[in-house]
Amino acid sequence: MVRLDPKDAVGAIDVYRTAPGLYNLRRSKAIDQAHVIAANMWARDYETGILGASDPERAATGKRGDLHDVMLARAAASARCEHIRKAIGRVGENLLIMLMIDGLPLDEMANRLAKHRRNISGASALVLEQTIELYDEMPGAHWRD
Repeated sequence: MVRLDPKDAVGAIDVYRTAPGLYNLRRSKAIDQAHVIAANMWARDYETGILGASDPERAATGKRGDLHDVMLARAAASARCEHIRKAIGRVGENLLIMLMIDGLPLDEMANRLAKHRRNISGASALVLEQTIELYDEMPGAHWRD
């Protein structure tokens, strides 16, 4: 585990994945810890539900479960990702993919999209804000695995 800004209590957060763009936004105070948590939740759902990876949290706790449990977790993760994609659109999802799955820095995202870095920073912060709201508003146990 890596800690960011150990001298600054506000910026000291635990890092669980390589996402330099996300942590640059955090360091610049464009986003806060809630955005980082929502981004990591989305990335876990995307990797589990869309890419078909095993759930790292479930594996870390030793709760492997049977095939039925794995398929239910994958279906729930896929449904959450689809719900978020419908709300933020393909462009928003592509920003999240570049930020969290591909682990690109903001400069590289800007180069790939032929946009100014400030535009990418602002759009990413907005998508992360929407992601927080969408996870907060998800109804009941169906959305949680």
